[in-house]
Parts: sequence; C-alpha cells; structure tokens
Amino acid sequence: MIIYISMLVVVLVAWCGQSIISNSKGRRQKASKLAVILTFGYIIFWTGMRNSFVDTAAYITKFSQAQWSDLYFLEVSFDSGWGFDFLMIIFKTFISKNYHVWLMSLAIISGGCIAVTFWKYSINYYYTLFMFLAMTTFTWMMNGVRQFLAVTIIFACTPLLEKKKWLPYCLVVLLCTTIHASCIIMIPIYFVIQGKPWTKKTLIVIAGVCVVIVFASEFTSIMDSMLEETKWATMSEDYINDDGVNPLRVLVFSVPAVMAFIGKRKLKSEEQYIDIFTNMSIFTVALYAIGMVTNGIMVGRLPMYIQMYGYILLPYTIEKCFAMKSRRLVYGLSIICYLFYFYLMSRGFYYSSDFTGRIY
Repeated sequence: MIIYISMLVVVLVAWCGQSIISNSKGRRQKASKLAVILTFGYIIFWTGMRNSFVDTAAYITKFSQAQWSDLYFLEVSFDSGWGFDFLMIIFKTFISKNYHVWLMSLAIISGGCIAVTFWKYSINYYYTLFMFLAMTTFTWMMNGVRQFLAVTIIFACTPLLEKKKWLPYCLVVLLCTTIHASCIIMIPIYFVIQGKPWTKKTLIVIAGVCVVIVFASEFTSIMDSMLEETKWATMSEDYINDDGVNPLRVLVFSVPAVMAFIGKRKLKSEEQYIDIFTNMSIFTVALYAIGMVTNGIMVGRLPMYIQMYGYILLPYTIEKCFAMKSRRLVYGLSIICYLFYFYLMSRGFYYSSDFTGRIY
C-alpha cells in the first residue's frame, strides 16, 4: 500500500512545485517533458518491478514456459489473443529470457502511451495523472496487462480520432484485436462519438442504454449467444455470483460527464477534441451503468477503453467553467473526495517485488 501512496505523493508534490513556479512567473506553464518522464516513470518503475499482483503470476508462468516451437501451435482465432503470445515468444527469443525485462517492457509501452496522451491533451497534466492513480486505473498495468496493452495503444491513437482519420484508426483497432478481442468495441464507438455532445444522437444513445438496463437479463443472454463459440461461452456460469459494477464506481465515473453537462454553455465553442472526450465520458457512464445491472467482470471491463478521456475532460471543465478562487476550491474538494475513493478501492492492495518482498 505504501508504494501506491508514494505514487500519489510524487504527483501531488510535483503539482505543487509546478504551481509555485507558475505563480512566480505570473503565468500558467505546461508540465515539462522531464516532469512527465519523472512522474510517470516512477509509476512505470514500480509496476514493472513487481513479481506478484493478482494475475501477474500467470503472466510470469506463461512467459517462463514460452518457447520458439510454440509459434507453430499458436491458436490464430479472433478471441485467442495470439498477437500477444506472438510478441511474447519473439521477445523471449530475441531480446531477453528474464520475465522482469518482459514485464518492465509492457509497463513502459503502456505507461508511455498514457503519459504522452495525457501530456498532449490535458490542460492540467498533474491532476489528470492524479485521477489516473486515485481511480486505481493504474492497477491495470499490473493486472489484466494484455487487455490494457490494447487499451493504451488505442488511447495513444487519439490524434486519429481528433483528425477523423477513421481508416488508420480502425486498422489499429483491428490489429489490437489480436492482443485482446474486446477492443473491437472501439470501431462502432469511433463513429458514434464524432460530433457535438448532448445532441439528439447522444440522447438516443442514452435512451438505448436505458432500454438495455431495463432488459438486462435479455442483454446478458444476447452476449452469451454471440460468444457461444468462443472461450467466453461459459461466462454466465463463471461469473454467476458476480454482483456487477459497484454503484459507487458508476457515480464517481459520472462526474466528468455531469460537470461537462453543467458547463456545456461555456464549453460550446471550445476545441473539437473536448466534444469527443465528452461523448467518451457519456459512454463510460453508460457502459458502467450496464455493468452495474448485468455482469461486472465482462461488461464492466469495457469502459477501460474510454474512461481515461474523463481524466482529461474534468480538469478542462474546471479550468474553463470556474473563476480562480472557485477553481481552487473545486480542485481541493475533488482531491479530498478522490483520495477517499482511493482509500475505499485500495483496501487489501499489496505490492510485491524481489527486493521489497510483499508489502501491504
């Protein structure tokens, strides 16, 4: 736990230092590239050095057992994740047989994709990074890393979203399906999130989500039917006791969308990418709401592909919709609330590496 708290401390201290420098110069300054490397590098270091955390042991075992001859027996199918296995075998054969190097490489790729996108688009990089930590999204760099690798690669393609380059974006998504098939959801999402938020199209989507929620059992049956020929065929049996997404998570992840709705008049003429991020945040809430009443493990993982856009949207909304004094108050209150959320969600977390041992 102390390791994860130290990540928050590093980010908050860096933010305070940036604020002091900006005040002394009388103008807001963008976080330097060095600051981005140091702050996110600290997170990457600890996530890459772990030797245990939820499914980390399974990844280590699979890497240890991988060998060149496995290439001839790869199951090349839509849901097999063969692209990830292919990369793992190539890495072990030509780069390193040390699983620490493999895990660190995955952490660098995923973390690098996030850091660059946060730095490029966030009006307040430190607050965005703080949300990434406080919302415990960083744990995906240690658990479910295969899916998160696909998530971060697609997230790094945000400029393609902004420039409406649908063909290269869809090609990247299709390539990432070889890592984790669930990312295919980003192709229909790409076409729906284009345009202004809070329009009839958006309202229709929200209404559609409400219909899905009302007929939650039918939705689950449809998902089972669609996946009956895949390895997810028994998901209802495997997750029969799953209670769905925690309602508190739905509430907390709705904050960016709610704030954007409240301040929509002031955001009306802002950058185009803010419209996209707003629509992404609306979808995040919709998917979490579905996961709340259906299956928290299967459906609840889908928002991972789009929820980080809310981390960029919220500070932008705060900066544009509040005066200086009010802004500081909102930042302060939100930090307290998110720290409390972090406390609730991180109870039971542990960290383990070869040189720290297991720390609770």
